[in-house]
Amino acid sequence: MEPRNDLIIRQILGFVRGCFFHGSSELRVSAPGGRNTWCEVHMRAALPYVVEFDPTPITRASAADTWTDLVPDPAFSLAPNQGLVLNREYKPLGVPGQLPLVAYSQWPCVAALPEGSSFLRGSHGSNRVHPLYQDSSPPWESMRYWRAYEAKLRTLLADLGAPSDVGAEVEALTKAWSEK
Repeated sequence: MEPRNDLIIRQILGFVRGCFFHGSSELRVSAPGGRNTWCEVHMRAALPYVVEFDPTPITRASAADTWTDLVPDPAFSLAPNQGLVLNREYKPLGVPGQLPLVAYSQWPCVAALPEGSSFLRGSHGSNRVHPLYQDSSPPWESMRYWRAYEAKLRTLLADLGAPSDVGAEVEALTKAWSEK
């Protein structure tokens, strides 16, 4: 598959702007004492969660965090230096978990990664996927979680070849947001 780093970079920046910086003066986007279901569903679909590097990726049919509905995508394969930039539902950025079966070959989610990228297969000493955040620390829950996520996100953006002003914009948005 042909990598689409340019499009992925624009998607990431657009979703970051849209998810967190839409005029809210508070970082915590969920309701105090409880979760804002719409917001969490939106964030899980919009923000990059993982770079998947399985050479024959599989699709998910549901967002129920079950792996029982996984199906191989026979029209799809990745080169050794490629990965899929996926959301928390293991679907392309912006695709909600409720959307049934997504074929990766139909979406612009393949990224070319440079040698030495921390997002490549085996870069952490295992063939596991290494997410940008954990379910126990989603970036929309607190500024501390967001800052940890932002550091990994800026690394991903740099690995994708984003101009330095893109990472700087994410950093500036975080700074402006934290000062409100």
